[in-house]
Amino acid sequence: MNTVTLQMNTEYSDKFYKNVLTRDDGHWIWRGSVTKGGYGRIMINREQIQATQLSYMVTCNKSLANIKHLRMVKMCPIKLCVNPLHIDAQVKKY
Repeated sequence: MNTVTLQMNTEYSDKFYKNVLTRDDGHWIWRGSVTKGGYGRIMINREQIQATQLSYMVTCNKSLANIKHLRMVKMCPIKLCVNPLHIDAQVKKY
């Protein structure tokens, strides 16, 4: 089993964790607002972002500005899973 040390961004952690169900199988299921395509979303500072972006912000201690240049690639078949270990943050190619 992989062990990862996560640093918490406490500014949004309460907002994140109140919308997440942590399952025994390792999936973190988003229970907040969902897009028509079935992916999680949330409003932060009057801006809609992906729940996976919020997961990355909270668990990897990043700011909203830090994630603007990143694309969150799901490594998990469950659309509502926001476990940071199931997300690959990649630099966007412009």
